[in-house]
Amino acid sequence: LSGSLRSDNDYVDVRFESPGMDLYGTYLDTSEFRLKGAVGRYVANAKIRSVFTTDNFETDNLAVKATFLRDSSLIDLIALLKDSVDSDVHFNGYVLQPEKQSFDVHWNKAVFNVGIDTLEIEPLNRLKIQDNRYVFENYAFQGNNGQLYLNGTLSPEPYEILRVKLVGLDLSLVNYLLREPNTYFRGQAHGMVFINDLFNHPSVGGRLEVDSLVLNEQQLGHLDLNIDWDIQTNVQRLLGGITLGTRQTFALTGRIAQDSIDPLLIKLDLSRFRLSAFNPYLAGVMDNLRGTVDGNIQIAGTLAKPTLDGDLRLPNAAFSVPFLGTDYNFEGSPTVHLNSNRILLDRVKMRDTKEKTVGYASGVINHRNLSDLNFDLEIDADRLLGMDLEVGENQYFYGKAFASGKVRIVGPTDQMNLRIVVGAEHGASIKPPLS
Repeated sequence: LSGSLRSDNDYVDVRFESPGMDLYGTYLDTSEFRLKGAVGRYVANAKIRSVFTTDNFETDNLAVKATFLRDSSLIDLIALLKDSVDSDVHFNGYVLQPEKQSFDVHWNKAVFNVGIDTLEIEPLNRLKIQDNRYVFENYAFQGNNGQLYLNGTLSPEPYEILRVKLVGLDLSLVNYLLREPNTYFRGQAHGMVFINDLFNHPSVGGRLEVDSLVLNEQQLGHLDLNIDWDIQTNVQRLLGGITLGTRQTFALTGRIAQDSIDPLLIKLDLSRFRLSAFNPYLAGVMDNLRGTVDGNIQIAGTLAKPTLDGDLRLPNAAFSVPFLGTDYNFEGSPTVHLNSNRILLDRVKMRDTKEKTVGYASGVINHRNLSDLNFDLEIDADRLLGMDLEVGENQYFYGKAFASGKVRIVGPTDQMNLRIVVGAEHGASIKPPLS
């Protein structure tokens, strides 16, 4: 920290430099800040090589310049948002303060790319911020392929709404907002959505369609969702689904009643829904998850703490275990039970796809909202192919082994423990690598 202060005219010239610092969970790498000026005009400059947050938000080459005048500020921001497709961002504009606790924001230029499309804001835009009210006027983002329009008011008042219109908008924008490393959407969204009280007790209505919805590189189909919002009762009725070809693989019905003791009452129906979309959630334990799932799930409770209950059938499910070099499918059409914190398997018959040997899986997979999976499974093996590795496929051992006995799989996906009490069958050959 270096610089100078003068008391006669409140002149400031201060420079702060750091090779890296942690501010309440946000890490700033190689940062430089400077504030210079006197009463009526102060200029602030900031250059930060990278910004990392605990929710996986990452920005490179962030540069901000702000000029603070008596009742207004000029802002220029340039950054690179890191994601599977990096986004270059440039915002240039000004903020006016017409009265206390009231601000008007206008962007002369606002450009950023979403996926492969670049969006640029129209010039006649305005955002008015006053207490808990955000009024958007002509927030129109135009792209090569898609457009996003924001008009209206975000506030806790029940009759003030924000209208969001989407025309061919690339769903990559959702990935930037979710910041979920194992969830990646693609597709083009169309529709009109109405939003009220977004930051406290959100209510939503409207119609949304997504052409060629893709989740984690798996084509799901055409999404059509309608939300009928009764403003007087604050009840939102949902009706929608996903259609792949001529088959509806996913259907959603129900309602959200914000003022009810149990706001959520939603039913999901699955019919030949593709399992491969969920491969990233099992990384480190399984891969090549494939096949389809049928069944239904009931969602109840509250938005903050929903409850789940349902039965899912897996008529042709299969998966690989890369650590062991094996591949299995489920025999018949086993049913697994799903509730708010567990997925239960009851002696599900599994067969390896190479040698056709058999085992039975039982136990639970604990979860929190279908994430943070924690396994407690037991496999009862009857001369089951338990390992089939070539040299170099595993750093600890290689070979081929058939086994009979018990295998316990315990722990989260990133700290899995195998507790094995088995006898090796005739023909087993397990070897450590020589190097």
